[in-house]
Amino acid sequence: MPFADTVKAGRRKLEMTQIQFADLLCVPLTTEQGWERTNSKEPNQATQNLVRIAIARPDVVREVLKTSSK
Repeated sequence: MPFADTVKAGRRKLEMTQIQFADLLCVPLTTEQGWERTNSKEPNQATQNLVRIAIARPDVVREVLKTSSK
């Protein structure tokens, strides 16, 4: 599955808006929107893995990123 489809499907599964998903990952909204465009360059593997983890365990990502931003 292309990464753009993974992001869209995952975000919808979590019932999040693009803004909410961007906030979860601490990225600009334009970055999240770029990930959902099928014609944009895919991010590096580490970013793709973080997004997949966020889709599977948003609670863990929220906790870790909240802690690291203090």
